[in-house]
Amino acid sequence: MKKHTISTLLVVGLYVFFWTYFSLSILDMTNVTFLIGLISLTSFVILKIIQSGFFDLFFTGMYQIKRFIFRKSNTETRIENQLSEDFQLQKFKKGAYEWTLAISLTIALSSLVMSLLGLILFYA
Repeated sequence: MKKHTISTLLVVGLYVFFWTYFSLSILDMTNVTFLIGLISLTSFVILKIIQSGFFDLFFTGMYQIKRFIFRKSNTETRIENQLSEDFQLQKFKKGAYEWTLAISLTIALSSLVMSLLGLILFYA
């Protein structure tokens, strides 16, 4: 929790820095933060849907079609076996995936909060 709070405050500080550095109006900054929040929230949702296994049937079907059309060489089979047995690579991929999820959620939430604050400041 502490890690997410610090990263959210860091993103908010980054927005304030860019707001003052580029001397944007409140409305422009609100629009920029909303678009960044929308894009990162969309990427977070897409990653969560892929993680849930919703597209597994589609991916395995496409893999079977590819395997039917293009035959694998012995070298390709050996490399796939080596990569599937590499536990350090699997651990790295899992960590990178979780890190990407956390960063995209943090950016999305802080951006949407900044856009709401910008709207409150604009209309106040």
